[in-house]
Amino acid sequence: MQTANAISNYYHRIIGLILDLYHDDFSSASSGHCMKISGLGLAELEYLWDQVQERYPTIETYIISEENASREKFITAAKLIELRNRQTAPLLVLIPSNSRTAAEDSYGNATFKEIPLQRVEQKLKKQLLNGIPSEFRSVIEDDILAYVNASQIETIHIINYLLALETDGYGSQSIGNYIYYLNLLPDAALLDSHINIRNRLNFNSQSITLLSSFNKPLYDRISELPLEANTLQKQLVDFLKNEKDAKGAADISRAIFYDYPNLNFAHWNIPDLGSTHIKLTAEEIKSSFFSIEDGRQILKAQENTVSKVRI
Repeated sequence: MQTANAISNYYHRIIGLILDLYHDDFSSASSGHCMKISGLGLAELEYLWDQVQERYPTIETYIISEENASREKFITAAKLIELRNRQTAPLLVLIPSNSRTAAEDSYGNATFKEIPLQRVEQKLKKQLLNGIPSEFRSVIEDDILAYVNASQIETIHIINYLLALETDGYGSQSIGNYIYYLNLLPDAALLDSHINIRNRLNFNSQSITLLSSFNKPLYDRISELPLEANTLQKQLVDFLKNEKDAKGAADISRAIFYDYPNLNFAHWNIPDLGSTHIKLTAEEIKSSFFSIEDGRQILKAQENTVSKVRI
C-alpha cells in the first residue's frame, strides 16, 4: 500500500484536505453520481485511492491509465465509460496530471463533477499562515510574502515554504534559507537587520534573475551581478559550469541550498546593500506652522488643524 511517506508533505496535506472538505460529497454520493479529481501525479493518486477506499468503500474509485489497467486501482477510459453508463454505484475517477486519452470528452465536466484543487490550496495556505508563531508573523507575511506576492509567485511555492518552516522549525536562519522555495537564493542573514530585509530581497531577486538569464553569455551574467569586485565571481562561474542541468531560478536556488553553502546569499558582499550611508538633502522646507526655538526649526501643529509642509 502507498504510504504517506512516499509522497511529499505538500501532497499529503492536500489529500487530507480534499477528504475533509469534500466529505459530504463523498459520503452522500449515490448510484449514478460521477465525480473526478485531476491535477495530481500518479504517486499522489495512488495514495488518494487508498484513502478513499478506506473511508468510502461504497464509491467505485479508479485511476485512469491505459498502461496499468490490469492492476486493481486502474481502469481504461473505455471501461470507465461502461461503468458510467451502468450507474450501479457512485463513481470517482482520478485523472493523472499527464493523462492523455482519446476518450477524455467522455469524462468531461458535463458528466463528471469536478473536485477543484484551487480551493484546497487556498485552505491549506490559510492554515499554514495561521500557524506562524507570533514573533515571526510580521516578517514572514508583511515582508517576505508581501514581496514575493508582488511578483505573482504560484501558491504552491508559498505553501512549500511554509510547510518546510512548520516541519523543520521556525528560526531566523531557516526563514531566510528556505526562501529558496520561493525561487530566491537561500539567505541565512536575511533577518539580521530588519531595515535591510526589502533591500536584501530586491538584490536577491535581481541576482537570481541574472544567474538564470540563459540567453546571456555566462561571463556577462556574472559581471552584471551587484557584487563587490573579486569576491564570489569565480565560484559562481564554476557553479554554473558544474550545474548544467539547472534550467531556471528554482533549480539554481535549490542547488545552492543543498550543495553550495559557500554561495548562500549571506556571503554575498553587495556594496549598495546598506542604506546607512545615504543622506537626503532638502534644498528648502516651508510652512506657516514653523517656528524657531533655540536655533532649531520646529513644526507646531494646532489641534484639529491640518499642518502643511512644502519641500
